[in-house]
Amino acid sequence: MIALRTIALPLLAAVSAVPQQGIGFPEPVDQRFAPPVERVEQVVRRDYVRFADAYQVAWRASQLDERQRGVVVPSRAAGAVLHCHDASATPWQARLETVGTADSMSTGARARQITSAYHLHRLCPFWLVSAASLPRDERQDPDAALLPAFRSVLRDARAQLLLQLQVATRQHPESRFLTGLRLRLAVDQGDTAAVRDVAAVCAAEAAWCGLLRAYAIAYAGDMWAAQRAFHAVEDAPWLCEVYDLALLPSDAERVPRGARRCARDAALRERLWWVSRPFLEDTVPAREVAHHRRGVEAMLHRLTPQLERTAVYDSTGGDAWQDLRIRYGAPALMTALGIGAVDQEHSGYLVRLGLTGPVQEPYPTYEYPRRMVSVVPSWAAIREPFTAPPTAWQLTPPRDEYGQEEPGWFPQELWDPPVPMIALHRGQAVTLRRQDGAHHAAVVRLDANGLRRPAGGAIEQVRVLSSPSPNTVVRRGVQRAVVQRPFVARADLPPEPTLLGVEFDHDPRSGAPAGVGRWGVVPPLPLRVLPAGRYDISVPVLIAPPDAPRAARGDPDAALPTMLDGHHFTSGSRIGVYWETYGIAPGDTVELAFWVERVTPQTPLRQLGVALRVATDLNTPVAVSWREPDSGRSSFVFGEGVPIVARAIALDLSSLTTGAYRLEVAVARPGEPAVRGRTEIHIAR
Repeated sequence: MIALRTIALPLLAAVSAVPQQGIGFPEPVDQRFAPPVERVEQVVRRDYVRFADAYQVAWRASQLDERQRGVVVPSRAAGAVLHCHDASATPWQARLETVGTADSMSTGARARQITSAYHLHRLCPFWLVSAASLPRDERQDPDAALLPAFRSVLRDARAQLLLQLQVATRQHPESRFLTGLRLRLAVDQGDTAAVRDVAAVCAAEAAWCGLLRAYAIAYAGDMWAAQRAFHAVEDAPWLCEVYDLALLPSDAERVPRGARRCARDAALRERLWWVSRPFLEDTVPAREVAHHRRGVEAMLHRLTPQLERTAVYDSTGGDAWQDLRIRYGAPALMTALGIGAVDQEHSGYLVRLGLTGPVQEPYPTYEYPRRMVSVVPSWAAIREPFTAPPTAWQLTPPRDEYGQEEPGWFPQELWDPPVPMIALHRGQAVTLRRQDGAHHAAVVRLDANGLRRPAGGAIEQVRVLSSPSPNTVVRRGVQRAVVQRPFVARADLPPEPTLLGVEFDHDPRSGAPAGVGRWGVVPPLPLRVLPAGRYDISVPVLIAPPDAPRAARGDPDAALPTMLDGHHFTSGSRIGVYWETYGIAPGDTVELAFWVERVTPQTPLRQLGVALRVATDLNTPVAVSWREPDSGRSSFVFGEGVPIVARAIALDLSSLTTGAYRLEVAVARPGEPAVRGRTEIHIAR
């Protein structure tokens, strides 16, 4: 540490005077006497490289100081992220202090490793691994990692460079290099006035200046104006760096090659940002604008590949770094945990793998806070949103039945929302036919651990929303929910495919997160189109045992709120089954049947025993049939027009062995074919 400080301080003192030694001459009255743009760019590039070299030396010294003071602690987990390759054991692991287990973190890091087309080193962004809590947020202040003495000197040096660039961009506003470098350094410095000025004076090609102006609008916080400005940017071949949407879906490897568009596809873009909205009702394009900003920032950093902390030349893996910045944005924490022997051993490992290009030490970590979420769904959900299951939207790590996060989970992209958010996971769902539309009911899990709310506490305003198109969002109802109890979201829907959302707000008093659940719904045809004389049946719905009188009669307003979370039960459980028939009047004579059949294959030994009649066939169906009208059986009739008759029965699972079962209900008029509704249940010990 002392040696690096000794080197760094004279270098920092020298760099603070660089602009005065360069082109810090007064702005000429007549632009005809301005120096040639090539000469100006050459001098500015030279002075910037001096600044970047000094910055990197100071950053390394600051990193070693933090290591000595224990601000960040190297661990095997951090090493897995630092040097993330497929090999399970590499020389650097032995030199890293082991803090806990790194197995799940290593797996998660490698699952999202970003490879370069030009260099063997891979990048593995991950959650914070260098500290239990975030010692600073470098997204808000990129200089926060520097020791105070270095920080003040380097900020002064950057300010001098910005003064130099102010003159240079007024002399040569047509220069992409000068305007781009000035914008990037102004953002790093937090100089809002300089950001606005460079966007205003830019006179390079239309697409370049359009991006800088759109970025400046976004930097000022006007999301709607920024979206319009980004959309208005004229096409240019290099715009792929900003508009390549194929990087974002959770299953990006499935995006067909034809969809990896450098030219902007307006329809694809609109659909992607619609299904990626953090909240369906909140149409502010914050995530879309963040994507465009990241693309511009990556492009501006590549103007000067020798950056302040690392190098982003293609030959050193700059293409992988660019992908990382577009997917995840700037890291909250970037450390040089492997500086010294660990990085040297990793460089040797890359050489043994066949690296012939330059090594690039140090190899920094790219770490992100846990509050960030993944709002871009799978490619299937972008292509066909209405048939997408809720698992197409990851948002936050999946949780088990105890509310614990899946270890090692890391998404394809991240975004930092203005309030904490958590994914709401859907269980059993059903869409039932109605006269002019459909009725949708779905169980949403409200886990106390994930929601950071006490069990039994109420969430008063749970919104149920539908969105059939990007510009249409309809609030279908507001319901009350109780934490740790099954919540059944219900909505009457028109007969059109739609996205359905269940959302509630963040609690600013307790800090409890907002909740978001989303899935596609394709309603069945409304009953008004059912031909005269025809009849139909719904799928069976699994509910709590219908012991209450209204539920036993099949009243949907009593039965559906007791829907069960899923289809998995323990042996000996008792459940209820609810279903509806359509087009059969209450007095009509019909045959009804209820059928349960085990579909789990039996072992060869048992099959032999069944054939020899010495073993029981576990897959023998259990069926019950009856005829109605029957005074001993109750039902519930509702709806005008095509009659709807609802029924509910109790089902005792104690006599059923473990395995998967098909559960089927059927109805038929005498002499006519039956219509059937099916679902599955799974029984475990």
